[in-house]
Amino acid sequence: MQHLIWLVSRLRLYKLLIALSLLGSLFESLGTSGVSLLMKDLVDKGFLNRDMTKLTQSVVLILFLALLSQVGNFLVSYFTNMYAEKDVLKLRETLYYKVLYSGRSFLMGMRSADLTARILSDLELYKTILRDHVPRLFRDPLTAIFLVGVLLYRDYLLTLTLLAVLPVLALAIQYFGKKKAKYTKRLQEDLEDLTQKIYDAFHGYENVKVFSAEEKFLGWLKEISLNAYTRAMKKVFYTTLNSVFDYMLGYAVVALVLLYGGHRIVEGSLTTGEFISYITALVMLQLPLMETQKGIMEIRAHLPVIDRIKQLLNLPKEEDGHVEFKGLSEGIRVSSLSVGQVLKDVSFHVKKGQRVGIVGHTGSGKSTLLRALAGLVEYKGSILYDSVELRDFRRDTFFRRIGFLTQEPFIFEGTVRDNLLIAKPDATQEELKKALELSLLNLPLDHHIKEGGKNLSGGERQRLAMARIFLKDPEIVLLDEATSSLDVNTEKKLMENLYSYFKDRTILMVAHRLTTLKDCDVVLLLEDGMLVKEGSYEEVISTFLQRP
Repeated sequence: MQHLIWLVSRLRLYKLLIALSLLGSLFESLGTSGVSLLMKDLVDKGFLNRDMTKLTQSVVLILFLALLSQVGNFLVSYFTNMYAEKDVLKLRETLYYKVLYSGRSFLMGMRSADLTARILSDLELYKTILRDHVPRLFRDPLTAIFLVGVLLYRDYLLTLTLLAVLPVLALAIQYFGKKKAKYTKRLQEDLEDLTQKIYDAFHGYENVKVFSAEEKFLGWLKEISLNAYTRAMKKVFYTTLNSVFDYMLGYAVVALVLLYGGHRIVEGSLTTGEFISYITALVMLQLPLMETQKGIMEIRAHLPVIDRIKQLLNLPKEEDGHVEFKGLSEGIRVSSLSVGQVLKDVSFHVKKGQRVGIVGHTGSGKSTLLRALAGLVEYKGSILYDSVELRDFRRDTFFRRIGFLTQEPFIFEGTVRDNLLIAKPDATQEELKKALELSLLNLPLDHHIKEGGKNLSGGERQRLAMARIFLKDPEIVLLDEATSSLDVNTEKKLMENLYSYFKDRTILMVAHRLTTLKDCDVVLLLEDGMLVKEGSYEEVISTFLQRP
Protein backbone atom coordinates (compact mmCIF):
# COMPACT_ATOMS: atom_id res chain seq x y z
CA MET A 1 0.00 0.00 0.00
CA GLN A 2 2.89 2.39 0.77
CA HIS A 3 4.22 1.95 -2.75
CA LEU A 4 0.80 2.78 -4.22
CA ILE A 5 0.54 5.89 -2.04
CA TRP A 6 4.00 6.93 -3.21
CA LEU A 7 2.97 6.35 -6.83
CA VAL A 8 -0.14 8.52 -6.39
CA SER A 9 1.95 11.26 -4.77
CA ARG A 10 4.21 11.25 -7.85
CA LEU A 11 1.22 11.51 -10.17
CA ARG A 12 -0.14 14.53 -8.28
CA LEU A 13 2.73 16.52 -9.78
CA TYR A 14 1.07 16.22 -13.19
CA LYS A 15 -2.54 17.16 -12.40
CA LEU A 16 -3.18 18.97 -15.69
CA LEU A 17 -1.81 16.17 -17.84
CA ILE A 18 -3.78 13.58 -15.89
CA ALA A 19 -6.94 15.71 -16.18
CA LEU A 20 -6.52 15.78 -19.96
CA SER A 21 -5.98 12.02 -19.93
CA LEU A 22 -9.16 11.58 -17.87
CA LEU A 23 -11.06 13.73 -20.36
CA GLY A 24 -9.81 11.40 -23.09
CA SER A 25 -10.96 8.42 -21.03
CA LEU A 26 -14.40 9.95 -20.72
CA PHE A 27 -14.58 10.43 -24.50
CA GLU A 28 -13.51 6.83 -25.07
CA SER A 29 -16.03 5.49 -22.60
CA LEU A 30 -18.91 7.53 -24.03
CA GLY A 31 -18.01 6.49 -27.55
CA THR A 32 -17.75 2.79 -26.75
CA SER A 33 -20.90 2.54 -24.61
CA GLY A 34 -22.84 4.77 -27.00
CA VAL A 35 -22.20 2.40 -29.90
CA SER A 36 -23.64 -0.54 -27.94
CA LEU A 37 -26.67 1.53 -26.95
CA LEU A 38 -27.41 2.42 -30.58
CA MET A 39 -27.49 -1.22 -31.65
CA LYS A 40 -31.19 -1.59 -30.68
CA ASP A 41 -32.46 1.13 -33.00
CA LEU A 42 -30.06 0.09 -35.75
CA VAL A 43 -31.34 -3.50 -35.72
CA ASP A 44 -35.03 -3.07 -34.81
CA LYS A 45 -35.84 0.10 -36.73
CA GLY A 46 -33.10 0.26 -39.33
CA PHE A 47 -32.80 -3.38 -40.38
CA LEU A 48 -36.00 -5.17 -39.33
CA ASN A 49 -38.42 -2.25 -40.02
CA ARG A 50 -36.38 -1.15 -43.05
CA ASP A 51 -36.46 2.50 -41.96
CA MET A 52 -33.76 4.17 -44.12
CA THR A 53 -33.91 7.44 -42.19
CA LYS A 54 -33.35 5.69 -38.85
CA LEU A 55 -30.62 3.55 -40.41
CA THR A 56 -28.79 6.63 -41.69
CA GLN A 57 -29.14 8.44 -38.35
CA SER A 58 -27.80 5.40 -36.48
CA VAL A 59 -24.82 5.00 -38.82
CA VAL A 60 -23.94 8.72 -38.59
CA LEU A 61 -24.18 8.61 -34.79
CA ILE A 62 -22.00 5.49 -34.68
CA LEU A 63 -19.38 7.24 -36.83
CA PHE A 64 -19.51 10.27 -34.53
CA LEU A 65 -19.12 8.09 -31.45
CA ALA A 66 -16.23 6.21 -33.06
CA LEU A 67 -14.53 9.56 -33.79
CA LEU A 68 -15.17 10.69 -30.22
CA SER A 69 -13.65 7.44 -28.95
CA GLN A 70 -10.51 7.90 -31.09
CA VAL A 71 -10.09 11.53 -29.99
CA GLY A 72 -10.22 10.22 -26.44
CA ASN A 73 -7.70 7.51 -27.30
CA PHE A 74 -5.31 10.17 -28.64
CA LEU A 75 -5.66 12.32 -25.51
CA VAL A 76 -5.03 9.34 -23.24
CA SER A 77 -2.05 8.04 -25.21
CA TYR A 78 -0.35 11.41 -25.73
CA PHE A 79 -0.71 12.86 -22.25
CA THR A 80 0.00 9.62 -20.37
CA ASN A 81 3.22 9.29 -22.34
CA MET A 82 4.03 12.92 -21.58
CA TYR A 83 3.71 12.64 -17.80
CA ALA A 84 5.47 9.25 -17.84
CA GLU A 85 8.46 10.68 -19.72
CA LYS A 86 8.53 13.80 -17.53
CA ASP A 87 8.51 11.79 -14.30
CA VAL A 88 11.19 9.38 -15.51
CA LEU A 89 13.32 12.36 -16.56
CA LYS A 90 13.04 13.85 -13.07
CA LEU A 91 13.60 10.54 -11.33
CA ARG A 92 16.67 9.67 -13.40
CA GLU A 93 18.30 12.98 -12.52
CA THR A 94 17.29 12.64 -8.86
CA LEU A 95 18.59 9.07 -8.57
CA TYR A 96 21.90 10.03 -10.19
CA TYR A 97 22.17 12.98 -7.80
CA LYS A 98 21.41 10.75 -4.81
CA VAL A 99 24.09 8.25 -5.83
CA LEU A 100 26.74 10.91 -6.51
CA TYR A 101 26.14 12.63 -3.18
CA SER A 102 25.67 9.50 -1.07
CA GLY A 103 28.23 8.29 1.43
CA ARG A 104 31.25 6.28 0.33
CA SER A 105 30.17 3.34 2.50
CA PHE A 106 27.04 2.92 0.38
CA LEU A 107 28.88 3.14 -2.94
CA MET A 108 31.51 0.66 -1.81
CA GLY A 109 28.78 -1.78 -0.83
CA MET A 110 26.96 -1.66 -4.17
CA ARG A 111 27.91 -3.22 -7.49
CA SER A 112 28.14 -0.85 -10.43
CA ALA A 113 25.74 -3.11 -12.36
CA ASP A 114 23.15 -2.83 -9.59
CA LEU A 115 23.26 0.96 -9.65
CA THR A 116 23.17 1.01 -13.45
CA ALA A 117 20.17 -1.32 -13.52
CA ARG A 118 18.24 0.78 -11.01
CA ILE A 119 18.86 4.04 -12.85
CA LEU A 120 18.23 2.63 -16.33
CA SER A 121 16.26 -0.62 -16.59
CA ASP A 122 14.22 -0.15 -13.38
CA LEU A 123 13.14 3.29 -14.57
CA GLU A 124 12.12 1.82 -17.92
CA LEU A 125 9.86 -0.62 -16.10
CA TYR A 126 8.56 2.25 -13.96
CA LYS A 127 7.79 4.18 -17.15
CA THR A 128 5.85 1.16 -18.41
CA ILE A 129 3.75 1.29 -15.22
CA LEU A 130 2.94 4.98 -15.76
CA ARG A 131 2.44 4.75 -19.51
CA ASP A 132 0.63 1.42 -19.91
CA HIS A 133 -0.76 0.17 -16.62
CA VAL A 134 -1.86 3.26 -14.66
CA PRO A 135 -4.05 4.53 -17.56
CA ARG A 136 -5.86 1.19 -17.49
CA LEU A 137 -6.97 1.94 -13.95
CA PHE A 138 -8.79 5.16 -14.82
CA ARG A 139 -9.71 4.55 -18.49
CA ASP A 140 -10.96 0.96 -18.58
CA PRO A 141 -12.96 1.03 -15.31
CA LEU A 142 -14.76 4.13 -16.60
CA THR A 143 -15.59 2.37 -19.88
CA ALA A 144 -16.70 -0.70 -17.92
CA ILE A 145 -19.03 1.41 -15.75
CA PHE A 146 -20.71 2.97 -18.79
CA LEU A 147 -21.13 -0.44 -20.44
CA VAL A 148 -22.53 -1.95 -17.24
CA GLY A 149 -24.99 0.96 -17.27
CA VAL A 150 -26.11 -0.12 -20.75
CA LEU A 151 -26.46 -3.73 -19.54
CA LEU A 152 -28.50 -2.69 -16.50
CA TYR A 153 -30.72 -0.55 -18.69
CA ARG A 154 -31.38 -3.46 -21.05
CA ASP A 155 -31.80 -6.24 -18.43
CA TYR A 156 -30.88 -5.44 -14.84
CA LEU A 157 -31.72 -8.88 -13.40
CA LEU A 158 -29.41 -10.71 -15.80
CA THR A 159 -26.69 -8.10 -15.29
CA LEU A 160 -26.81 -8.37 -11.51
CA THR A 161 -26.49 -12.13 -11.88
CA LEU A 162 -23.43 -11.75 -14.11
CA LEU A 163 -21.72 -9.51 -11.53
CA ALA A 164 -21.13 -12.68 -9.53
CA VAL A 165 -18.00 -13.26 -11.66
CA LEU A 166 -16.26 -10.21 -10.12
CA PRO A 167 -15.01 -12.10 -7.01
CA VAL A 168 -13.52 -14.69 -9.37
CA LEU A 169 -11.67 -11.91 -11.21
CA ALA A 170 -10.43 -10.51 -7.86
CA LEU A 171 -8.97 -13.89 -6.88
CA ALA A 172 -7.30 -14.16 -10.28
CA ILE A 173 -5.73 -10.71 -9.82
CA GLN A 174 -4.32 -11.71 -6.43
CA TYR A 175 -2.94 -15.04 -7.60
CA PHE A 176 -1.42 -14.02 -10.93
CA GLY A 177 -0.18 -10.66 -9.58
CA LYS A 178 1.71 -12.39 -6.77
CA LYS A 179 3.34 -14.81 -9.20
CA LYS A 180 4.40 -12.06 -11.62
CA ALA A 181 5.79 -9.90 -8.80
CA LYS A 182 7.95 -12.81 -7.64
CA TYR A 183 9.50 -13.47 -11.05
CA THR A 184 9.77 -9.79 -12.02
CA LYS A 185 11.97 -9.16 -8.96
CA ARG A 186 14.13 -12.22 -9.64
CA LEU A 187 14.46 -11.34 -13.33
CA GLN A 188 15.70 -7.83 -12.48
CA GLU A 189 18.32 -9.32 -10.15
CA ASP A 190 19.47 -11.69 -12.91
CA LEU A 191 19.76 -8.77 -15.34
CA GLU A 192 21.96 -6.98 -12.78
CA ASP A 193 24.23 -10.02 -12.63
CA LEU A 194 24.37 -10.15 -16.43
CA THR A 195 25.28 -6.46 -16.64
CA GLN A 196 28.05 -6.95 -14.08
CA LYS A 197 29.57 -9.95 -15.87
CA ILE A 198 29.50 -8.18 -19.23
CA TYR A 199 31.10 -5.09 -17.67
CA ASP A 200 33.79 -7.19 -15.96
CA ALA A 201 34.68 -8.98 -19.20
CA PHE A 202 34.95 -5.76 -21.21
CA HIS A 203 36.75 -3.87 -18.47
CA GLY A 204 39.33 -6.61 -18.02
CA TYR A 205 39.45 -7.67 -21.67
CA GLU A 206 43.24 -7.92 -21.82
CA ASN A 207 43.40 -10.06 -18.68
CA VAL A 208 40.64 -12.31 -19.99
CA LYS A 209 42.76 -12.88 -23.10
CA VAL A 210 46.07 -13.37 -21.30
CA PHE A 211 44.62 -15.91 -18.88
CA SER A 212 42.60 -17.62 -21.64
CA ALA A 213 39.53 -17.06 -19.46
CA GLU A 214 37.02 -16.65 -22.30
CA GLU A 215 35.33 -19.97 -21.59
CA LYS A 216 35.15 -19.22 -17.87
CA PHE A 217 33.41 -15.90 -18.44
CA LEU A 218 31.21 -17.44 -21.12
CA GLY A 219 30.23 -20.18 -18.66
CA TRP A 220 29.24 -17.61 -16.05
CA LEU A 221 27.23 -15.71 -18.63
CA LYS A 222 25.45 -18.87 -19.81
CA GLU A 223 24.53 -19.80 -16.24
CA ILE A 224 23.10 -16.37 -15.41
CA SER A 225 21.40 -16.14 -18.82
CA LEU A 226 19.72 -19.49 -18.23
CA ASN A 227 18.42 -18.27 -14.87
CA ALA A 228 17.14 -15.09 -16.51
CA TYR A 229 15.50 -17.12 -19.28
CA THR A 230 13.80 -19.40 -16.74
CA ARG A 231 12.44 -16.45 -14.73
CA ALA A 232 11.34 -14.65 -17.89
CA MET A 233 9.48 -17.71 -19.18
CA LYS A 234 7.76 -18.25 -15.83
CA LYS A 235 6.67 -14.63 -15.93
CA VAL A 236 5.37 -15.14 -19.50
CA PHE A 237 3.66 -18.38 -18.43
CA TYR A 238 1.63 -16.73 -15.70
CA THR A 239 0.85 -13.71 -17.89
CA THR A 240 -0.40 -15.94 -20.70
CA LEU A 241 -2.30 -18.22 -18.32
CA ASN A 242 -4.01 -15.18 -16.86
CA SER A 243 -5.04 -14.02 -20.35
CA VAL A 244 -6.40 -17.48 -21.24
CA PHE A 245 -8.33 -17.58 -17.96
CA ASP A 246 -9.87 -14.17 -18.63
CA TYR A 247 -10.94 -15.05 -22.16
CA MET A 248 -12.41 -18.43 -21.16
CA LEU A 249 -14.36 -16.78 -18.37
CA GLY A 250 -15.62 -14.21 -20.85
CA TYR A 251 -16.60 -16.82 -23.40
CA ALA A 252 -18.49 -18.76 -20.75
CA VAL A 253 -20.44 -15.65 -19.74
CA VAL A 254 -21.25 -14.80 -23.39
CA ALA A 255 -22.37 -18.39 -24.07
CA LEU A 256 -24.79 -18.25 -21.13
CA VAL A 257 -26.13 -14.91 -22.27
CA LEU A 258 -26.62 -16.21 -25.84
CA LEU A 259 -28.60 -19.14 -24.48
CA TYR A 260 -30.63 -16.91 -22.18
CA GLY A 261 -31.20 -14.20 -24.81
CA GLY A 262 -32.17 -16.71 -27.49
CA HIS A 263 -34.77 -18.15 -25.14
CA ARG A 264 -36.18 -14.67 -24.44
CA ILE A 265 -36.40 -13.86 -28.18
CA VAL A 266 -38.19 -17.14 -28.91
CA GLU A 267 -40.61 -16.32 -26.09
CA GLY A 268 -41.18 -12.88 -27.56
CA SER A 269 -40.25 -11.03 -24.35
CA LEU A 270 -37.09 -9.53 -25.90
CA THR A 271 -36.61 -7.91 -29.29
CA THR A 272 -33.71 -8.82 -31.52
CA GLY A 273 -32.38 -5.26 -31.32
CA GLU A 274 -32.44 -5.25 -27.53
CA PHE A 275 -30.60 -8.54 -27.47
CA ILE A 276 -27.97 -7.37 -30.03
CA SER A 277 -27.52 -4.19 -27.98
CA TYR A 278 -27.05 -6.22 -24.80
CA ILE A 279 -24.67 -8.74 -26.35
CA THR A 280 -22.66 -5.91 -28.00
CA ALA A 281 -22.23 -4.16 -24.65
CA LEU A 282 -21.33 -7.45 -23.01
CA VAL A 283 -18.68 -8.29 -25.62
CA MET A 284 -17.30 -4.75 -25.41
CA LEU A 285 -17.24 -5.04 -21.61
CA GLN A 286 -14.85 -7.98 -21.70
CA LEU A 287 -11.85 -5.95 -22.92
CA PRO A 288 -12.01 -3.12 -20.31
CA LEU A 289 -12.56 -5.67 -17.55
CA MET A 290 -9.55 -7.67 -18.71
CA GLU A 291 -7.44 -4.53 -19.09
CA THR A 292 -8.44 -3.32 -15.63
CA GLN A 293 -7.51 -6.68 -14.15
CA LYS A 294 -4.27 -6.67 -16.12
CA GLY A 295 -3.45 -3.14 -14.95
CA ILE A 296 -3.94 -4.06 -11.29
CA MET A 297 -1.95 -7.26 -11.73
CA GLU A 298 0.92 -5.55 -13.53
CA ILE A 299 1.18 -2.81 -10.93
CA ARG A 300 1.24 -5.45 -8.19
CA ALA A 301 3.87 -7.36 -10.13
CA HIS A 302 6.09 -4.29 -10.52
CA LEU A 303 5.90 -3.09 -6.92
CA PRO A 304 9.39 -4.59 -6.24
CA VAL A 305 10.75 -2.23 -8.92
CA ILE A 306 9.19 0.74 -7.14
CA ASP A 307 10.75 -0.51 -3.90
CA ARG A 308 14.20 -0.60 -5.54
CA ILE A 309 13.75 2.94 -6.86
CA LYS A 310 12.62 4.21 -3.46
CA GLN A 311 15.69 2.69 -1.83
CA LEU A 312 17.89 4.99 -3.90
CA LEU A 313 15.59 7.98 -3.39
CA ASN A 314 15.85 7.49 0.37
CA LEU A 315 19.65 7.44 0.37
CA PRO A 316 20.94 9.90 2.95
CA LYS A 317 23.29 12.56 1.71
CA GLU A 318 26.88 12.18 2.84
CA GLU A 319 27.40 13.75 6.24
CA ASP A 320 28.93 17.18 5.95
CA GLY A 321 30.69 19.51 8.35
CA HIS A 322 29.96 23.16 9.01
CA VAL A 323 33.42 24.76 8.88
CA GLU A 324 34.68 26.30 5.67
CA PHE A 325 38.16 25.13 4.68
CA LYS A 326 40.06 28.28 3.70
CA GLY A 327 43.42 26.67 3.19
CA LEU A 328 46.30 25.34 5.24
CA SER A 329 48.15 27.86 7.39
CA GLU A 330 50.06 25.63 9.83
CA GLY A 331 49.97 21.95 8.97
CA ILE A 332 48.32 18.54 9.27
CA ARG A 333 48.36 16.64 12.55
CA VAL A 334 47.34 12.98 12.58
CA SER A 335 46.73 11.33 15.94
CA SER A 336 45.86 7.68 16.69
CA LEU A 337 44.46 7.20 13.18
CA SER A 338 42.81 3.84 12.50
CA VAL A 339 40.91 2.68 9.43
CA GLY A 340 39.29 -0.74 9.79
CA GLN A 341 42.01 -3.39 10.01
CA VAL A 342 44.28 -1.54 7.56
CA LEU A 343 45.66 1.35 9.61
CA LYS A 344 46.33 1.08 13.33
CA ASP A 345 47.09 3.97 15.68
CA VAL A 346 49.08 6.07 13.19
CA SER A 347 50.31 9.48 14.38
CA PHE A 348 52.50 12.10 12.67
CA HIS A 349 52.70 15.81 11.88
CA VAL A 350 53.17 17.55 8.52
CA LYS A 351 54.09 21.20 8.32
CA LYS A 352 52.67 23.46 5.65
CA GLY A 353 54.80 23.36 2.51
CA GLN A 354 56.54 20.08 3.37
CA ARG A 355 57.03 17.25 0.91
CA VAL A 356 56.24 13.96 2.59
CA GLY A 357 56.99 10.56 1.11
CA ILE A 358 55.27 7.36 2.21
CA VAL A 359 56.89 3.92 1.78
CA GLY A 360 56.03 0.39 2.81
CA HIS A 361 55.41 -3.06 1.46
CA THR A 362 52.23 -3.97 -0.40
CA GLY A 363 49.27 -3.96 1.96
CA SER A 364 50.98 -1.80 4.57
CA GLY A 365 48.26 0.89 4.34
CA LYS A 366 49.87 3.56 2.12
CA SER A 367 46.91 4.11 -0.18
CA THR A 368 44.45 3.97 2.71
CA LEU A 369 46.41 6.65 4.54
CA LEU A 370 46.20 9.00 1.56
CA ARG A 371 42.48 8.31 1.19
CA ALA A 372 41.95 9.08 4.86
CA LEU A 373 43.82 12.38 4.48
CA ALA A 374 41.63 13.15 1.45
CA GLY A 375 38.47 12.52 3.47
CA LEU A 376 37.43 9.55 1.34
CA VAL A 377 37.22 6.85 4.02
CA GLU A 378 35.67 6.67 7.47
CA TYR A 379 38.27 6.67 10.23
CA LYS A 380 38.80 6.64 13.95
CA GLY A 381 41.20 8.97 15.68
CA SER A 382 41.96 12.50 14.60
CA ILE A 383 43.07 14.28 11.41
CA LEU A 384 43.53 17.98 12.09
CA TYR A 385 44.06 20.50 9.31
CA ASP A 386 45.50 23.32 11.38
CA SER A 387 43.31 22.94 14.47
CA VAL A 388 40.10 21.75 12.80
CA GLU A 389 39.03 18.11 12.57
CA LEU A 390 38.68 16.90 8.96
CA ARG A 391 35.12 15.69 9.63
CA ASP A 392 34.07 19.23 10.59
CA PHE A 393 34.90 20.79 7.24
CA ARG A 394 32.29 21.38 4.60
CA ARG A 395 33.31 18.80 2.02
CA ASP A 396 32.88 21.04 -1.00
CA THR A 397 35.25 23.67 0.41
CA PHE A 398 37.76 20.99 1.42
CA PHE A 399 37.77 19.13 -1.90
CA ARG A 400 38.12 22.43 -3.74
CA ARG A 401 41.57 22.94 -2.23
CA ILE A 402 43.08 19.45 -2.49
CA GLY A 403 44.29 17.37 -5.42
CA PHE A 404 44.30 13.58 -5.24
CA LEU A 405 45.52 11.06 -7.80
CA THR A 406 45.03 7.34 -7.33
CA GLN A 407 47.04 4.43 -8.76
CA GLU A 408 44.41 3.95 -11.47
CA PRO A 409 43.80 7.29 -13.22
CA PHE A 410 40.15 8.11 -13.85
CA ILE A 411 39.73 8.61 -17.60
CA PHE A 412 36.31 8.69 -19.27
CA GLU A 413 35.14 8.66 -22.87
CA GLY A 414 35.23 12.10 -24.44
CA THR A 415 37.86 14.58 -25.58
CA VAL A 416 41.05 15.56 -23.78
CA ARG A 417 39.33 18.87 -23.10
CA ASP A 418 36.35 17.11 -21.46
CA ASN A 419 38.67 15.12 -19.21
CA LEU A 420 40.49 18.24 -18.10
CA LEU A 421 37.47 20.46 -17.50
CA ILE A 422 36.21 18.37 -14.58
CA ALA A 423 39.14 19.87 -12.64
CA LYS A 424 38.29 23.46 -13.62
CA PRO A 425 35.09 23.94 -15.64
CA ASP A 426 35.85 27.58 -16.49
CA ALA A 427 39.46 26.99 -17.60
CA THR A 428 40.65 28.97 -20.60
CA GLN A 429 42.27 27.50 -23.71
CA GLU A 430 45.66 28.76 -22.53
CA GLU A 431 45.25 27.18 -19.08
CA LEU A 432 44.33 23.82 -20.62
CA LYS A 433 47.35 23.87 -22.91
CA LYS A 434 49.63 24.92 -20.05
CA ALA A 435 48.41 21.99 -17.93
CA LEU A 436 49.17 19.56 -20.76
CA GLU A 437 52.59 21.12 -21.24
CA LEU A 438 53.47 20.80 -17.55
CA SER A 439 52.35 17.16 -17.56
CA LEU A 440 54.47 16.48 -20.69
CA LEU A 441 51.42 15.27 -22.62
CA ASN A 442 51.41 16.12 -26.32
CA LEU A 443 47.78 15.54 -27.27
CA PRO A 444 45.33 17.92 -29.02
CA LEU A 445 42.57 19.20 -26.77
CA ASP A 446 39.94 17.80 -29.14
CA HIS A 447 41.56 14.37 -29.37
CA HIS A 448 38.84 11.76 -28.67
CA ILE A 449 39.52 9.31 -25.85
CA LYS A 450 37.80 5.95 -25.76
CA GLU A 451 36.22 4.40 -22.68
CA GLY A 452 38.71 4.18 -19.83
CA GLY A 453 41.44 5.65 -22.05
CA LYS A 454 41.77 2.45 -24.12
CA ASN A 455 43.47 4.33 -26.95
CA LEU A 456 46.05 5.87 -24.58
CA SER A 457 49.13 4.27 -23.09
CA GLY A 458 49.40 3.84 -19.32
CA GLY A 459 51.82 6.74 -19.15
CA GLU A 460 49.52 8.99 -21.18
CA ARG A 461 46.61 8.21 -18.88
CA GLN A 462 48.69 9.09 -15.83
CA ARG A 463 49.97 12.32 -17.40
CA LEU A 464 46.44 13.34 -18.38
CA ALA A 465 45.36 12.78 -14.77
CA MET A 466 48.37 14.80 -13.61
CA ALA A 467 47.36 17.61 -15.98
CA ARG A 468 44.16 17.94 -13.97
CA ILE A 469 46.24 18.57 -10.84
CA PHE A 470 48.18 21.35 -12.57
CA LEU A 471 44.93 22.82 -13.87
CA LYS A 472 43.16 22.67 -10.51
CA ASP A 473 46.16 24.20 -8.70
CA PRO A 474 45.30 22.83 -5.21
CA GLU A 475 46.96 23.82 -1.94
CA ILE A 476 47.47 20.20 -0.86
CA VAL A 477 48.57 17.48 -3.31
CA LEU A 478 48.12 13.77 -2.57
CA LEU A 479 49.70 11.34 -5.06
CA ASP A 480 49.33 7.56 -4.90
CA GLU A 481 51.90 6.07 -7.30
CA ALA A 482 50.72 8.64 -9.84
CA THR A 483 53.82 8.18 -12.05
CA SER A 484 54.24 4.39 -11.89
CA SER A 485 53.74 3.92 -15.66
CA LEU A 486 56.32 6.52 -16.70
CA ASP A 487 59.90 5.85 -17.68
CA VAL A 488 62.65 7.19 -15.42
CA ASN A 489 63.50 10.27 -17.50
CA THR A 490 59.89 11.31 -18.05
CA GLU A 491 59.09 10.80 -14.38
CA LYS A 492 62.10 12.89 -13.38
CA LYS A 493 61.10 15.79 -15.63
CA LEU A 494 57.47 15.58 -14.49
CA MET A 495 58.45 15.64 -10.80
CA GLU A 496 60.63 18.66 -11.48
CA ASN A 497 57.63 20.43 -12.97
CA LEU A 498 55.51 19.34 -10.01
CA TYR A 499 57.96 20.59 -7.39
CA SER A 500 58.49 23.84 -9.29
CA TYR A 501 54.80 24.55 -9.86
CA PHE A 502 53.78 23.60 -6.31
CA LYS A 503 56.88 25.10 -4.72
CA ASP A 504 55.30 26.19 -1.44
CA ARG A 505 52.47 23.67 -1.37
CA THR A 506 52.07 20.64 0.88
CA ILE A 507 52.67 17.36 -0.96
CA LEU A 508 52.21 13.81 0.34
CA MET A 509 52.95 10.96 -2.01
CA VAL A 510 53.51 7.27 -2.46
CA ALA A 511 55.94 6.48 -5.27
CA HIS A 512 56.56 3.36 -7.32
CA ARG A 513 60.30 4.09 -7.36
CA LEU A 514 61.93 4.92 -4.05
CA THR A 515 64.30 7.39 -5.75
CA THR A 516 61.27 9.55 -6.61
CA LEU A 517 61.06 10.42 -2.91
CA LYS A 518 64.67 11.59 -2.49
CA ASP A 519 63.65 15.27 -2.56
CA CYS A 520 61.07 14.81 0.20
CA ASP A 521 61.58 16.63 3.51
CA VAL A 522 60.16 13.73 5.50
CA VAL A 523 59.52 10.06 4.72
CA LEU A 524 57.10 7.81 6.61
CA LEU A 525 57.56 4.04 6.78
CA LEU A 526 54.43 1.95 7.23
CA GLU A 527 54.43 -1.72 8.16
CA ASP A 528 51.27 -3.81 8.73
CA GLY A 529 49.22 -0.63 9.05
CA MET A 530 51.49 0.97 11.68
CA LEU A 531 53.95 3.83 11.42
CA VAL A 532 57.32 2.31 12.34
CA LYS A 533 59.74 5.01 11.19
CA GLU A 534 59.70 8.73 10.42
CA GLY A 535 62.71 10.72 9.29
CA SER A 536 64.88 11.78 6.39
CA TYR A 537 64.90 9.96 3.07
CA GLU A 538 68.26 8.30 3.78
CA GLU A 539 67.30 7.14 7.27
CA VAL A 540 63.91 5.70 6.39
CA ILE A 541 64.94 4.07 3.11
CA SER A 542 67.91 2.44 4.83
CA THR A 543 65.60 1.00 7.48
CA PHE A 544 63.05 -0.08 4.86
CA LEU A 545 65.60 -1.94 2.72
CA GLN A 546 66.86 -3.86 5.75
CA ARG A 547 63.40 -5.19 6.57
CA PRO A 548 62.26 -8.53 5.11
